[in-house]
Amino acid sequence: MNKHATKELLLEAGTAYIIEHGYHHSGLNEILAAAHVPKGSFYYYFISKEDFGLQILSRFATNTLSLLQRFLDDETLMPVEQLRRYFEYNVDYLASTGFRRGCLIGNLGQELADLSELMRKHIDTIMHEWSAKISECLRQAQEQGQISTVFDTQELGTFCLNSWQGAMLRMKVTKDVRPLRAFIHLFFEVTLSRTQFN
Repeated sequence: MNKHATKELLLEAGTAYIIEHGYHHSGLNEILAAAHVPKGSFYYYFISKEDFGLQILSRFATNTLSLLQRFLDDETLMPVEQLRRYFEYNVDYLASTGFRRGCLIGNLGQELADLSELMRKHIDTIMHEWSAKISECLRQAQEQGQISTVFDTQELGTFCLNSWQGAMLRMKVTKDVRPLRAFIHLFFEVTLSRTQFN
């Protein structure tokens, strides 16, 4: 197995383990065993567990943005429908996991924001990138007359992401899809519909 493939195995195993158990409750031995990688190999690829965590966050963020972009590139749909389809896809995915996963970025933001300044800043940067992508979609929706110009799309994009993160937290606590469905209803059918008229 080449070096890149080994590193990817470690990052994939680390993501799966940390998203279910948290950062501090994820031991390197368990992750290495899941990846079938010898313990001595870990420090060839990562300086420390914190470096490992930062690279996991970056990889997760890149994959999430790529998934979002895939929906936003669907030219058969208007911008609001593109965004709604993305969230509906995630509702189905999260339900299929038994509500155990949630969002790695949100989970670690709650766990590490007061414990690691490096992690906090990295998570904050990722969330800004996500909200910016959502805001751009909403700006296009404004240009195409889907929603009113009454709201600032940057604020609306941030509100959307914050609400979604909160809904995922409630989903994990209740072990139920209803908080996610409520988010979709309230954001797309209530909030955005109220911006249709200036």
